[in-house]
Amino acid sequence: MSNASKAKRIFIVSHPQSRSTALFMSLCQYPNTVGLLEPFADSYFLGPHCKSTAMKEIVGYDKGESFIYWKQRCLESNSDVLIVKDHALFLEEVFDFIIEHFILVFIVRSPYLSFTSNMFADSDLSQDDFIKVYESFNINMAECYKKFLDFLEKAHTSSQYKPLLLSATELVEKPRATIEKVCKWADLQFTESLLQWDYCRRSSVNIKLPDLTVFFLEHRVFFKNCFDSKGLKSGNERKVEEIEFPPYFQKALVTSLQCYDDIMLIGHSS
Repeated sequence: MSNASKAKRIFIVSHPQSRSTALFMSLCQYPNTVGLLEPFADSYFLGPHCKSTAMKEIVGYDKGESFIYWKQRCLESNSDVLIVKDHALFLEEVFDFIIEHFILVFIVRSPYLSFTSNMFADSDLSQDDFIKVYESFNINMAECYKKFLDFLEKAHTSSQYKPLLLSATELVEKPRATIEKVCKWADLQFTESLLQWDYCRRSSVNIKLPDLTVFFLEHRVFFKNCFDSKGLKSGNERKVEEIEFPPYFQKALVTSLQCYDDIMLIGHSS
């Protein structure tokens, strides 16, 4: 199936702290667009057939929707464009579904940078709960990169077209060129509105937030900086030499870096 025939459904595949929410918010400014922000994470952690109970104690409930529910929501959308963003770690059950029905855009960020992003979150969670969330996501970060690599390789071999691979640094340093590249890939017309947004007008953009995403947004764990911003802005990544990694993250970091190198090799060979 050609890119143009799938242009109404775009799936952003990511890992935690990859700048993927900024890319998602940008594309959701396209006219008559519906956005689903991390629906399958909701199923993974809180759904009736959840794969992990790590978040249930922190969130305090387990009423997430099933994987089947969100698949149906994707297929039933009557908007001109559907944008879905989720982490590769949560997508194993729906890999084939996504490859069949979506244009795929992968966005990756160096583990040196993604591992440290959560350290600076301005959250109002209790310190104990924040540490639980932080450690859960970062200790599992190696698995996130593994699944990202697996999904990228599968998409290359299973799809009739190659997925688009972006780097987070590319999005930050060259936002216009990067968004223009995505639009060309998905056969969408680039507009200036894709470079800016307003959190107060979010409801008019029709972004659907699953319960888990709402919880994180309300407690300023992951999404606050992006949602409170006015759009994509150029910026500088943190310098690696300024970062002190906790000792128990070292093994996960090494594994993630190995996967990251393999991911970038696929990107260079495309």
